[in-house]
Amino acid sequence: MDVYDPWVNSEEVKHEYGIDVLNQQPDISQYSAVILAVAHKKFNDLDLKTSGDRVIYDVKGVLNKTVVDARL
Repeated sequence: MDVYDPWVNSEEVKHEYGIDVLNQQPDISQYSAVILAVAHKKFNDLDLKTSGDRVIYDVKGVLNKTVVDARL
């Protein structure tokens, strides 16, 4: 599992929660599941639906419904 959030301070997250945060946007095509847990508008530009084998779960309900498999 990888965590990516362009707005967080990765050192602070590591100290507070013991979680390593990626410093640059990952290649989404390498993942079989993506959980969008924040409402950053930057994530609207991701090409998420390039494979029928990938599950996209949008916790915040910010992505277009046509590219997600489930949302809250």
